[in-house]
Amino acid sequence: MFSRYFLDREVLFRGVGLHSGMDCSVRVFPSGKKGINLYRDGSLIPLDRLDWDGDGRGTVLTLSDGYKVRTVEHLFGAIAGLGLDEIAVEVVGGEIPAMDGCASSFAEALLNAGVTEDGFLDPLRLDGPIAVDDRSSGRSVVALPYDGLRVTYVIDYPGTAIGTQCLSMDLSRDNFIDRIASCRTFAMMEDVETLRKNGLSLGGSLENAMVVDGRKILAKGGLRFEDEFVRHKILDLLGDLVLLGRPLAAHVIAIKAGHSMHQRLVKEIAKRRISED
Repeated sequence: MFSRYFLDREVLFRGVGLHSGMDCSVRVFPSGKKGINLYRDGSLIPLDRLDWDGDGRGTVLTLSDGYKVRTVEHLFGAIAGLGLDEIAVEVVGGEIPAMDGCASSFAEALLNAGVTEDGFLDPLRLDGPIAVDDRSSGRSVVALPYDGLRVTYVIDYPGTAIGTQCLSMDLSRDNFIDRIASCRTFAMMEDVETLRKNGLSLGGSLENAMVVDGRKILAKGGLRFEDEFVRHKILDLLGDLVLLGRPLAAHVIAIKAGHSMHQRLVKEIAKRRISED
């Protein structure tokens, strides 16, 4: 999981923002500076120097000038899953394009641009368990010391076509490409109207998302995996862990989690690092 690759040339993505519904673009290019950096007004800004939060429907970065970039997790998941280092990301339009609602379009284009393997990434290692939970909803995430990155994820949508899904896997570059990158985001039919009233999911469609209507699944071309929903949650988690600024060596166990819980875990890990430093 921690082999390091460099991007040979820049890649430009254009499309519609999943939440804003507006045209947006993102340029990904070699930076010469360690890690993933946001490029803004001629400056490279490491992710761990940015403010970020989310509303449970994605992760939003905030720069010092107040500029916000939302829905970063699928692109970041692709960059992390491919093991890319010294990467710059320049966003126009305030959101990463939704593309096909997962990471496969990003990953395929980055690979087609050419990547060069060179050494290993230096992961962040834990000296003990770190956990966050929300007892009222039964949600929790725990990170345990581990030599690599292993994810165990459980989701539960009773009374729907999703039901309970669980997947546990060691993430590697190959199984990210083969088993995770193509798994699409999803929403419950009863939530779609509320999301749109709140200015979210304005660019969502069956071209970039799955919709679950009770026992029915609306998905263009059908499911890509029987458990595509939990696999997408693993993609989201991988993209959110990028906010640490370094790869994480851990076994992460997520129970009915999501972006807000992923973000809480990242903040707890960062807090532990600061106190130890």
